[in-house]
This record gives sequence, C-alpha cells and structure tokens, in this order.
Amino acid sequence: MLFWIAAAIMTILVLALILSPLMRRTRETGTPEEVEIALYRSQLAAIADEQRAGRIIEADAEATRTEVKRRMLASAHRHSGETAAVGTSNPARYRRLAVVGIGAAIPLLALTMYLPAGRPDLPDRPFADRGPERAAAGLPDPQEQALVRELAERMSRDPKDPQGWALLGGAYVRQGRYDEAVTAYENANARKPRDAEILSALGEALVLQADGVITEAARADFEAAVSLAPKSVRARYFIGLAKAQAGDYAGAAASWRALLTDAPPDAAWRASVEAELEQAQRAAGEGADTTAAQPRNK
Repeated sequence: MLFWIAAAIMTILVLALILSPLMRRTRETGTPEEVEIALYRSQLAAIADEQRAGRIIEADAEATRTEVKRRMLASAHRHSGETAAVGTSNPARYRRLAVVGIGAAIPLLALTMYLPAGRPDLPDRPFADRGPERAAAGLPDPQEQALVRELAERMSRDPKDPQGWALLGGAYVRQGRYDEAVTAYENANARKPRDAEILSALGEALVLQADGVITEAARADFEAAVSLAPKSVRARYFIGLAKAQAGDYAGAAASWRALLTDAPPDAAWRASVEAELEQAQRAAGEGADTTAAQPRNK
C-alpha cells in the first residue's frame, strides 16, 4: 500500500509539472483588432500634432480624421463578426481537453508497462548480494574483501608464515591490487627463498604491475623458478613471453613448443599457448615486428 501511495504522489507531481503550462492562460501580446485600432489612434494623434504645428489646415485635418474614424468603425465591425463566427471559448475548450487527455494517458501508460512484471511486494535486494551485477561492474566480492582484510591483519600480527603471504598476494592479484601483491610475494620469498611457486608468482605480479612488460627482475624470478622446478608451467610460459617481447620470436617459439610437449593433452591453458606459438612462428618466419600477446595467469 505504501508503494502505491508513493507512486500516486509522484504521478501527481509529474502531471502537475507537465500540465501546468497548459492550464495557465497566457495573455496574447495583441489581437489583430487591437493592433489595428492602436494604429488608427496613432494616426489621429499625428493629425492633431500636425494641425497644432500649422502644417495642415483645419478643413483637411477634419476630413482626414473623419476618414480614419470611418476605418476604425469598419474594423471594429469586421473583427466582431469574425469573433462571433470562430467562438471565443474554443482555445479554452482545447486546453481542457488536452489536460484531461494527457492526465489520463500518462498513468495508464505507466501501469501498462509496470503491471506485467512489477512486484511491489518484493523486498529490496542489497547491491552487495547481487553477484552477477557486481561481477559485471568489475567490483570484488564483499565476502572475499572481508577475508582479504582479515588475512592482511593476521599477517601483520604474525608475519613469519610464507604461505600466508603467498595467499595474500594471490588475493591481491585477483583484486587488481598489483603493488600490494608484489609486496606480499616479496615477503613470502624473503621467508622461503627457494620456492619455485612463490618465485613464479612474484614474477607474474611484477609483470602485472608493469602493465604486461617482462622486467629484468621478473625474468630473473622466472629463471630462478625454472632452475628449481624445470617443469614449472607458469615460469616457462613467461620466459617464452619475455623472449617474444625482446624480439626473439624463434626462441619464444622453441620455449612454447617445449612447454606444449610436456603438457597433458587436456591442459586448460594449452589452447592459449598454441595460439601464441603460432603467432611467434609466423613472426619468426616472416621477420615481422609482431607484438607479443599479453600475459595470462598460469
């Protein structure tokens, strides 16, 4: 009931704004009759001025005044006939019809559009609970945000756990907070320096921080990860990407071919690496200056 009361009040306000100009009588600047009579009166005043100045004799002045007055009477009779024929109430009647028609049409149209799908009895749904809408807007999940804050507070109290820092770095990457992700992975690496997974994750965070560019520091982390774990998929992928960005397309193609050779046939990332391998092979065979693909999380 509150919904319908609010809707009715809003409808009345909108109608008042729309219809108020139609309900007001606007005074015309002057009807044709008024304009014509004013012209004749001006002529009579001009005749009197000419007679006083001695530029016209009295007989001529009187004859001219008589002619102007005759025209004034003719004009009055002509316009009175036109007014009777047209009717003075038509404009007001048209305004009333327009007000009634528009005032009825707007609410009917609104109800026609609302009733098939509208449900005023449903409670409002907070935006924080609208997962698809938040994802489409590029907003992080509120529950994940709370967990990340909780993890960050725990790591500030107990910074000795490298796995906790690695988990926090991964969460920051998912939220696009790359500077904080690099710091978290550096903390993890400082507490567990010979871990291939941490090194490759740190290298990827550095790449994302640099807008996709494989920096020297990132490449060193990937190479260190491969030296510790020769089968590291993420590190090997980014090493190939570093070669492609440096213009060594043949070297990039060789790295990605070796990676695909060791990969299982159903690897989720296989298709993307195959596409980049094809691009690198084409660039190497033609000697073209082709820009390497942007990195993907592995």
